[in-house]
This record gives sequence, C-alpha cells and structure tokens, in this order.
Amino acid sequence: MLFCGEMRSSSIWFLIGSLWLIDVLVDIARGRGRQTWLTAVIALAFFVLGLVHRSRESRLMRRRELK
Repeated sequence: MLFCGEMRSSSIWFLIGSLWLIDVLVDIARGRGRQTWLTAVIALAFFVLGLVHRSRESRLMRRRELK
C-alpha cells in the first residue's frame, strides 16, 4: 500500500465520502440536482462514519500514550 505507515484507517471513510461527493457535484453540474439527494445522503453518511471512527482512533491513541 502507498500510505501504510502514516494513514489512519478512518481516512478510507473520508476518501469514499469524497468520491461520493464528487459524484454529487458532477450530477448537479449536469442539471440533475433533484435526483442527487440520495447520493448526497450517502456521502454524508460516509463522512459521519469517518468522524466516528477517527474519534475512536484518537481515544485509543491517548490510552496507549498513558500506559
């Protein structure tokens, strides 16, 4: 893998959410704004999953530093 040493696993969720967001923007640019609500919800869900996962990772890192 390209980023194995530095990349957190929560970054995958943000990457997937970004790709869905790009799809939303492309659909809006093509004039299909009314049909993109589901795609936008999916993108938002991936960003929320990324934030939840990131907070769990940071809690685990703090616990490791304290030991």
